[in-house]
Amino acid sequence: MTIGINPLLFSGRVNTISTPGTLHFAGKKTPKNLDNVRVFTGRANPALAAKISKHLKLPLSAIQVQSHPDGEVEVKVQTDVTDKDVFVIQPTCAPVNDNLVELLIMVDAFKRAGARTITAVMPYYGYARQDLPKDPVKDGKADEIHEPISGSMVSKTLKAVGVDRVVTVDLHSGQTRGFFDGPFDNIPTLPLAYNYFSKLIRDRKIKPDELVFVSPDASGVSRLEPLANALGAGIAFTPKKRISGSQVESGRLVGNVNGKIVVFFDDIISTAGSVKNGVQAVLDGGAREIWGFFSHGVLCGPAADNLKDLPFKKIITSDTIPLPERCKSLGDKITQLSVSEMLAEAIRRIGSAKSVNALWGIKNWGNKKARADKKAPNKKTPNKKTPNKKTHV
Repeated sequence: MTIGINPLLFSGRVNTISTPGTLHFAGKKTPKNLDNVRVFTGRANPALAAKISKHLKLPLSAIQVQSHPDGEVEVKVQTDVTDKDVFVIQPTCAPVNDNLVELLIMVDAFKRAGARTITAVMPYYGYARQDLPKDPVKDGKADEIHEPISGSMVSKTLKAVGVDRVVTVDLHSGQTRGFFDGPFDNIPTLPLAYNYFSKLIRDRKIKPDELVFVSPDASGVSRLEPLANALGAGIAFTPKKRISGSQVESGRLVGNVNGKIVVFFDDIISTAGSVKNGVQAVLDGGAREIWGFFSHGVLCGPAADNLKDLPFKKIITSDTIPLPERCKSLGDKITQLSVSEMLAEAIRRIGSAKSVNALWGIKNWGNKKARADKKAPNKKTPNKKTPNKKTHV
């Protein structure tokens, strides 16, 4: 299957992006159940949008997004979206505020063009970490702390401009879903992690209990617990206290990693400060090998410098965010798994008025696969006895 696409889509964030609406798939027609669906992309991650389009067998619709010399964003929707279900793919990764405003302007354009529904597909949901004000008792004097709940503000703004539904991947804080007054689908990367590490176990003939998933903080244990249980692996964590957006203070490792293959598991890797401290803790604990799995590779500030000297066998992220140029120096040490197929399936199901939650629940991937691995081969179901039939002559 081939895809024709404007080469601008693969050049990262550019000043102007024009999706001509001429993408084609050889010998393929638009699926009938998606006749009313139109998929657009902004400039945040057009490469991911192209992959999603390919899985959907649906071309990206024509739109032009460009910046004026003073930085203002101009959007021209070049596709008829009247009474259509619009999906706009735009993670709010760096530059966060530029990408967020660009999304809001695109949504306003779709609304004014008569779209029936507008779904914001935000593979990475920026500002989700700012979901609570600081506790004046725990974090300082009450008269020194006056903070917004930025996560709530972003959700309310999305709704105000016309977003009907949000689709995201591994939301940092579950309560952010409650800030948005409408359907909010949170697609987990756990299936990607399960497939990757179950293959690692098989290929290297590792006993499941030799693998230990480590959370950089206590709150992240609930995120990795379903995965560890499905694989039969162990769990550990390193308590931490956040000093600032770029500084953390880690405590003593909780859990046994002696002689184990350790996988640091978290939803976001930003400056890699927490990971750097955690690596030292697991090395002191006797870990024999260190891996990392992070849903969103924010990888900002000193991340590349922090990671280059750490003894990681492999650092795995998803492609919700384009890999920053400064981190490409890490070479084969870092790899990206694509969420495009999962997001395409979510769009397909929403466009067909089917449940998304039913598809991505843990019972549909973790326990089911774990049970399948334990089934005995060629197991036959005993035949039921049937009563003798009378023959009439």
